[in-house]
Amino acid sequence: MRGFKLRRFGVCFLIIISFVSCGKKAPPSGTDSLQGLKHLRAPHRRHRGKHTFNNIRHLAIQEGALRVGAQAGLAWRAKYFDKVLKREAKHLDRVFNFHAMLGLWELDSFQVLSRLLIKGKLLKNKMVICDVGANIGTYSLWFSRLISSKGIVYAFEPSPGIIDMLEENILLNKAANVKVVKLACADKVGSADFFIGCHHHASSLLADWAGEGRIAPERIKCNTTTLDHFFYGGEKKEGPDLVKMDIEGGALFALQGCDKCIRDKRPIFIIESHLPEEDLAISRLLVQHDYQAYRISDHKWVELLEETFPNPRGVWGKLLICPNELRSYLSKIPLT
Repeated sequence: MRGFKLRRFGVCFLIIISFVSCGKKAPPSGTDSLQGLKHLRAPHRRHRGKHTFNNIRHLAIQEGALRVGAQAGLAWRAKYFDKVLKREAKHLDRVFNFHAMLGLWELDSFQVLSRLLIKGKLLKNKMVICDVGANIGTYSLWFSRLISSKGIVYAFEPSPGIIDMLEENILLNKAANVKVVKLACADKVGSADFFIGCHHHASSLLADWAGEGRIAPERIKCNTTTLDHFFYGGEKKEGPDLVKMDIEGGALFALQGCDKCIRDKRPIFIIESHLPEEDLAISRLLVQHDYQAYRISDHKWVELLEETFPNPRGVWGKLLICPNELRSYLSKIPLT
């Protein structure tokens, strides 16, 4: 079972880079239709204690990973899959998180990043990117395809079970410019409690978040670092040009450990904020380091840098964060 899942993950990730770059349309067919999916739906079955896929799961995996992959992962199919899978989530998501597998959660971010880096001409020959909270590798593999072989993506991931999957996905995709870093980014170097969520995308340094406020998550110990220590402590490395950070509330800690990176390299950030405390941490970064923020969800520049949710003009949501000196230049680029 596990090998099957990883192989499918690998195929799915091979198509992610093209999701934001293709616009060709074609009519859906076969089991791509909602009516077809409903017709194929079958009850959950077990035989002799072993799990058996019903028709809808089997065909969804097969067509999602193979048929779409063979068609180069056209962007129109990503949106269609998103629509269907949301409607059918109660049947499909029992076993597989299709949205994470296909990168559907991140389409808006990929679009903004693609336009920022390609149309904005901000790609560098030896670009250094941090994927903080790499999970199964969605962003890391996307960045790997985007930058040159001379660049590097540092994929930070502390969850043991997910690290295995991340490393295999990198191997399957031959992403030689991605380096897995088995550490959590925090506000200090050492160790910390890490809480394993009921879903692979919910694990966190925060127990309440990982448990979704309902259950007691599994607690393990993980090693921690700060971005400043990783790049400038001990073995010196070139600082980051771009930092993606989606760590389920953990930005509250991680943003306290990257002041030197910000001062020295003035990197661009893309951060998804989940909690009011994260909103405040991002607000402090904007004010203290002279940064600006563009909210990806509603395609607006944040007007009130010291205000947070629920103020619609404040800091919240998924944000592209850039040095103030780039604001006027980026305002001329259509990011949507």
